[in-house]
Amino acid sequence: MRASTVFLISGIGFFLLSFLGMGLAPWTSLKGLQPPPGYQVRTDLEEYGRQIFIREGCWHCHTQFVRPVVNEALYYEGPVSTAAEYLYEIPQLFGTRRVGPDLAREAGKKTDDWHYAHLYNPRSVVPWSVMPAYPWYFEEKDGKIVPKREAQALVAYLQSLGRDKLPVMRAMDSTYRATFSVGPRPPRTQDLLERGRELFLRECSGCHGPDGRARSLAARMLTPPPADLTVIHPTPEYVYEVTYLGIPGSAMPHFRRYTNEDVWAIAYYVESLYREPPLPPAAPEKTPELLARGQTLYGQMCSSCHGEQGFGDGPAAAPLKPAPANFRKLRPSVVHTFDVLTRGVPGTAMAAYAHLPEEDRWALAYYVEELSRGAESLTASLTPAGPEAPPSRPAPESPGQPEPSPKPEAASAGPEPTPELLARGKSVYAQVCLACHGAAGDGKGPAGAALNPPPADFTDTEWKHGGAPEAIFRVITDGVPGTAMAPFGHLPEEDRWALVYYVKSFSDPELRKLLK
Repeated sequence: MRASTVFLISGIGFFLLSFLGMGLAPWTSLKGLQPPPGYQVRTDLEEYGRQIFIREGCWHCHTQFVRPVVNEALYYEGPVSTAAEYLYEIPQLFGTRRVGPDLAREAGKKTDDWHYAHLYNPRSVVPWSVMPAYPWYFEEKDGKIVPKREAQALVAYLQSLGRDKLPVMRAMDSTYRATFSVGPRPPRTQDLLERGRELFLRECSGCHGPDGRARSLAARMLTPPPADLTVIHPTPEYVYEVTYLGIPGSAMPHFRRYTNEDVWAIAYYVESLYREPPLPPAAPEKTPELLARGQTLYGQMCSSCHGEQGFGDGPAAAPLKPAPANFRKLRPSVVHTFDVLTRGVPGTAMAAYAHLPEEDRWALAYYVEELSRGAESLTASLTPAGPEAPPSRPAPESPGQPEPSPKPEAASAGPEPTPELLARGKSVYAQVCLACHGAAGDGKGPAGAALNPPPADFTDTEWKHGGAPEAIFRVITDGVPGTAMAPFGHLPEEDRWALVYYVKSFSDPELRKLLK
């Protein structure tokens, strides 16, 4: 027999052996295979996203298989892939090359808006990315970049990858957070600052901008927006913590793959970006009396979330994501606090308080500044102001006449509801109530889902604290202890009555007619 014939027969034999051993034999072991616990069939939108993923060749650079090798599960923060996960994956998208990260455990790791920004322009959130941009999957409406159906489908598909493993992944993350501690702090040197600058430009500049001012493309697409690092003065320990843990509820991911020294380098560099913004000419002078006013307002309006001492540990804070600011760690500037009070923070429970008198907002901003400096600073800045600083009131008519003592609120004899009063109530509601109670009054506002107990559903005719106008007025004025419902006694009485009738209009057809 000639050698060529031997080689031919051997080649065919080895091919058949390989086919049987690596193709058919493993296939027979999959008989009776069942979907993993928690498996969910993809929706039509997710299935369409998978088709786009295949069509665009995303699988060339992204695998979907956590391999059974050392540290793979730790690196991708999820268990090793199993055969059952791919039962209905036809064709399977295991992939072979990892130009980009593996996506088998992508569900819940990033927010939808992060994925949209990444799809629109990958460099907007990952400056060193080599992924192509897909701007044709978006359109501009009213100055905003809005995803088309293709982008929505692709992101929905990405968020479905590994969702049956979410309980395991969340448990792994919870364990990491529970055992996390700030690592040893190296000396602050110029070399370390330079290293921090390099890492900041590589990982952080996409969202926060190369100068830290957050004037970036991502800032237009992310909710809540990236922080302007020049108007807050976070402690290095806080930056270290955020870098390793991220900020749940926001697009800020974690960067656990970096070494302790690298994370300290980033922390030192971020701290160095702070620039004290000058006060505008209209800002009042900080006085003990103004601080006392701020202290009173803070106790009424802010402590339920931010805590009495500003540690972000108020009774309503635990379920909120993102968590309320810890002023002792964040150390915001006075101007920044005033701006936040005026505009709020979209995507968080922090509503706008533009309805407050400007002097009251400055009083709060000054008080938060002192609070962020610690108890000693507060003690030195505040003079004894009695049990409660008086609310702002007009000066007495005659110079020698003493101001009358504030009288307790009377919750009776409210004005008659009118179309004008309800229209006023709608405006005030949008400013102070909508974030929790929602535009429809059903308690499903953007911040409502995270609250426990949940916000009241005004469309329900059964009112827990009474549905009479006087009872609602009392709740608005005094708040509800043990909940996120803060007192709004600082609002003008007419505004509170306007709110009373507007919230009742959600369940009262006659009041709705007046509103129309």
